[in-house]
Amino acid sequence: MVSKRLAPVSIVLGLMVAQLVVPIQSSSAQSMVTSAPLQRIGSGYYEQSGARWSLRGPNFFATSGGGVLPQFGNPGAGFSSGFGFGGGGGLSGSLAFNFAQGSGQSITSTTPSITTMNGFPGAISSGTIRPFVTGVTPVVGGYSYGQPVTENFSNQMFDAYQQAQARQLRQRAQASVDAQQRRAEEAFRRGMAAESDGDLKMARANYRKALSVDQGPLRDQIIEKMRARGWK
Repeated sequence: MVSKRLAPVSIVLGLMVAQLVVPIQSSSAQSMVTSAPLQRIGSGYYEQSGARWSLRGPNFFATSGGGVLPQFGNPGAGFSSGFGFGGGGGLSGSLAFNFAQGSGQSITSTTPSITTMNGFPGAISSGTIRPFVTGVTPVVGGYSYGQPVTENFSNQMFDAYQQAQARQLRQRAQASVDAQQRRAEEAFRRGMAAESDGDLKMARANYRKALSVDQGPLRDQIIEKMRARGWK
């Protein structure tokens, strides 16, 4: 008789345990999304000033480099000016100045997230590996690999400008020499004509003028004419 009364109690307890287990299993199966927002705000400012010069001759040359490259920004921006000069014998040179300044601001917002199951561990990692390399030009410091090419192109353009200006100066100098030589030849012809006509005063004045502007070809002839007359 006792066993018959306890049977309904055991069935009710089994149902209660089953109802408790089912919510626990469904709760552990839920997914969790974890986010870690990160904001970065930066600003920078730079100034640059420099000078470069060069001097070239038939058997020598001397040059100096330009200003240092800015850590960021356009290295070709700013104000720059210069001039070149040239003379006889292949001597030429140049002098240039450059001034620049700039500023920059940046705002970066990132939100990494990870999805895990409820009750299970998860991890987010973020890092930067920046090797330090040494050489003729340091790689680190935020420099761009295109800047040396830009600098070389600028030097080539500046050298081409120097050469063109030097050629123009030589042409002007040669034109001046040719003009003086033509004046000397014209004065020498007038002197010989005056000497043939017996006007020695006019001949002497023209010979002296020719001798003062002559560049060399008529010098011996003019001196010979003046010595023959006893003129100095």
